[in-house]
Amino acid sequence: MAVRKVTDLHKPADIVAVADYTLIPQLLVPNYTDFYVLFATNEIVIAFTDQSKYADEINSDNWYEIPARPDVKFGFSDPNQDPWWI
Repeated sequence: MAVRKVTDLHKPADIVAVADYTLIPQLLVPNYTDFYVLFATNEIVIAFTDQSKYADEINSDNWYEIPARPDVKFGFSDPNQDPWWI
C-alpha cells in the first residue's frame, strides 16, 4: 500500500519503507526513485529521491537518524497488507 500511495495516488514521500524490497525496483524505479538500500534481513528498504529532504546528507552512517527528524515524512506498510508466504 505504501508504494501504491506514491505511484497511484501521487502522494510525496521522503522515504518509503517496505517489507518486500522487490516492490521498489518493480514499481518505483526509475519514475519515483533511482536509489534504494536493502538494510535488513527481513527485506526492509529505504527509498528516496534526490528531491527528498536530506538526500544530500543521508549515508550509511546516519541513515537511521534521518527518519527521526521532525520535518521528514515517510510511509510504511500495514503488516496485514504485506505479501506473505506459507
